[in-house]
Amino acid sequence: MFSCGKSSESVEDNNQPPLSLLVKDTIQVDYAGMLSLQDIDTEQERLLLYDQQRQIFLVTDFNGTVLNQIDKGEDTKGSYSFLLGPARFHDYDHLFIIERNGMMRFNFGGELVSHVPFSNEDPPRFSGRAMFAEEFLPYEGRFLGKGVFGRGEFGKNEREYYDEFLLLSWFNPEDGRFERFLRLQPESLFKNGKAYEVTEMMPSYALLNDTIYVIVGTDPYLEVYAAQEPYPLISRKKLNYEPYYPSEGQDMRSADPQAIRVIESSGFTKNLKASPEYLISGYSPGYDPIDRDRYSDPSIAPQDFRKSIEGKYPEYIHIMDHQGNRLLNEENHLNIDLREFTVREGEIWAKRRPSDDVEEDFVIIYRIAIE
Repeated sequence: MFSCGKSSESVEDNNQPPLSLLVKDTIQVDYAGMLSLQDIDTEQERLLLYDQQRQIFLVTDFNGTVLNQIDKGEDTKGSYSFLLGPARFHDYDHLFIIERNGMMRFNFGGELVSHVPFSNEDPPRFSGRAMFAEEFLPYEGRFLGKGVFGRGEFGKNEREYYDEFLLLSWFNPEDGRFERFLRLQPESLFKNGKAYEVTEMMPSYALLNDTIYVIVGTDPYLEVYAAQEPYPLISRKKLNYEPYYPSEGQDMRSADPQAIRVIESSGFTKNLKASPEYLISGYSPGYDPIDRDRYSDPSIAPQDFRKSIEGKYPEYIHIMDHQGNRLLNEENHLNIDLREFTVREGEIWAKRRPSDDVEEDFVIIYRIAIE
């Protein structure tokens, strides 16, 4: 076991004791390839992992031993091609996925058990990754997920783009319908008349009981909504991220509506999860104004710029109560992939980042307690 140190200055004026993150278990899964953690079955003590390049699912126990391997290439019957979010265990010996062609269930032998195509658009224009940052969350027979389309009727250089922007979606596995919902708030950073990249507007979200929690991309506010229509806003609170440098946007007249860029200099929330006691987010702070100008300076070679800021802007793990009050804000000392953590039974499950220096033929999964 090892832990990150407590930081009393991370606690706001809420009379809460300081918190720390304690690694309770480390699971090593030997595998020559890139794996993403998809789901955790704490009752049966199983992990579900996915190799996106080879389209292989692995089921392992909590010792890292492979129990099942599901291999479905694109040329086989009932294959999957583009997952919109991570797969889930379904019952004892099935997995459930939502992908470009609809919602599917497979048994551990790789046989297609059911396929419900999307019924209200073919194909939908969702962007997606098979990572916990875009986890599908069950609620009253449907699944909550990200609802952003990569492109739409309007471009980022038009105000209508921000007026019509939808953040989340319900997915119904019974009839194949999806329902996109939740527009930007009038006070949103993205309503300030500037142009923003869609990559700066991707929501992080969590669902607990009858409440949806949302942080929209680079905008450092926690928004809390009722999970029932018409999804009224309960609260909107600025997050106590420190340090943090949100995007400044760009002039609408100079924005290229066809280009989709990743702006490394913008602060960004990468993930948001809810436990019965806490909200946990992971964020990249972005660059300060001086380095933001240097980042955009064509006279500075990209490799020289990156070398000059090496280690200057670490990622952060942020823990708050359900009202958004900060309880812990610390550097990502555990080196977990902030897009690949979730919460089960009140604990964080996360994939450790692979080494940048040596090639590894294994993946490390942490079980982390908040104490």
